[in-house]
This record gives sequence, structure tokens and C-alpha cells, in this order.
Amino acid sequence: MYPQGEIVSPHRRPLRFYSGVSRLLRDIGEAAAVPVAFRYEFIDDERPEVFISCGRALQTRSDESVRVAEMTRLLECSLEREMDMLHEDILARNFATYKTVLRGRRSVNEKWDAMRRSITGV
Repeated sequence: MYPQGEIVSPHRRPLRFYSGVSRLLRDIGEAAAVPVAFRYEFIDDERPEVFISCGRALQTRSDESVRVAEMTRLLECSLEREMDMLHEDILARNFATYKTVLRGRRSVNEKWDAMRRSITGV
């Protein structure tokens, strides 16, 4: 499901969603919507790394009436903020708060560096 109705560049701002997600939240009544930002980046190797950042959950309760337009804007802002923070972390190479969940095969760069170290000791 794409809240913008189509796949768009992650750099396009401002984010503009259709109201479908907000309508679902309204109809469900009690739910949590979590902004999740993904980025695929080539950091130091020819293989991409996937970065995922989850923001603060937006809670709705069954005793609240969800105003669709307001909820849509809140969802846009929270996801935009999460995407921007993830992008800034990657640009600054601030990876301390990220956890490696899955490690793929070694890249050609890593194999070459390992061979060079074994030969030169550096």
C-alpha cells in the first residue's frame, strides 16, 4: 500500500498522502500507526545496505473520533520526519544506533581487502 497512491522518490517533499490510511485507523478504532523509513544505500561496497528506522507510534483509541484530514497530516509529518532523520544519519555515517539484523555475503571489496591484509599485514 502506498499512501501517496504511487511509488515516488523518497526525496520528494512535502509528502502528500491520500486519506485511506486515516480512514482505516478511524474504522479500526484502537490502533497504532508506526512511521517506518527504508533506505537502500551503497555505503562502501558494491552491494547495497538496507537501513530501516521506526519512529514513535501514533495511537488512536476507540473512544476518540479520528478526524481524517488531521490524522492524514500527522501521518505525513511523522513519516517525513523519520525519513529525513534516516537520510541525515546516513549522510553523517551515524550508524551507532543501528543494529545489523542480517549480514549477506562478503562483497568483492571486502574479499580484496582481506587478501591484501593477509599479504601485506596492513
